[in-house]
Amino acid sequence: MKALIVRLLARRSLLVAFAVIATPVFPFVATALLILETARRGPLAGSVSAAAGMLGVSIIAIIIDAASTDLVLLGAVAMFAGVGMGALLRWSGSLGFAFQGTVSFCVVAALLASTVGPDPNVVLGPVIERLVEVFRESGASQQELTALAAGAPMLFNVLMAAVLLQVIGALLLGYWWITLVRDMAGFGTAFRALRLGRVLGITSMVLLVLGLIPALTAVQSLSPLIVFCFLFQGLAVVHAWAHARQWHPLVTGAAYVLLVPPLTPLGVFGLSATGLVDNIFDLRAPLRAAQ
Repeated sequence: MKALIVRLLARRSLLVAFAVIATPVFPFVATALLILETARRGPLAGSVSAAAGMLGVSIIAIIIDAASTDLVLLGAVAMFAGVGMGALLRWSGSLGFAFQGTVSFCVVAALLASTVGPDPNVVLGPVIERLVEVFRESGASQQELTALAAGAPMLFNVLMAAVLLQVIGALLLGYWWITLVRDMAGFGTAFRALRLGRVLGITSMVLLVLGLIPALTAVQSLSPLIVFCFLFQGLAVVHAWAHARQWHPLVTGAAYVLLVPPLTPLGVFGLSATGLVDNIFDLRAPLRAAQ
């Protein structure tokens, strides 16, 4: 892996080509490549590579006769998000700071999308209609079809949470690649220390509580996204204790197994609750005291 990453960094055109190819199927990989590029060469060089990547994505959209606007928009978001996170990493040198900055941006963007953005029923209307047709053909009841037809707001909230997962996943992947190139052994240490921080963590908890109020629909839409923010902190807690106590890899592996359907709700709830509790009581404090 290191040899491939070094080769990509040595030839910018190759890195951009890989990002372009990855965008339609694995956009988080394109984001991670731009994180690597920006952290290595700076925001200006990263922006130039992102612009070149957008041109490449536009050409692909024309060739495959895709919905060019959607694909180009996906490319723009994936690549320039990478530039932004790469700039944060380059400036701060801290995965934790970049994580907090990225989460803050995603929460604010999701709140704006919920309050002043387009109506989810309009944006996701065609998708919902196609889903209704598919379920109707599969023999779904009228009650189920009615519930699905009214599910645009919930689908919108889930999509925002999914975007957060892609973005944070890209950040972690990009940072890992950076440590490989620099021959650093700091990825595990940085990940095990990951946390939302006092201010962002308290704000997130307040938003979760406010989301329980039915009248605050804009805040309610943030709940899935915030839950996943705490999930990453919960994973960091599990890895920190496993590393400090030298637990068998199967123990940490179990945490990821719980995230696989049909156990996903249990895993998400457990890890997110762990992250939330850690934000209040600092579950990793005993580990630092024992060092």
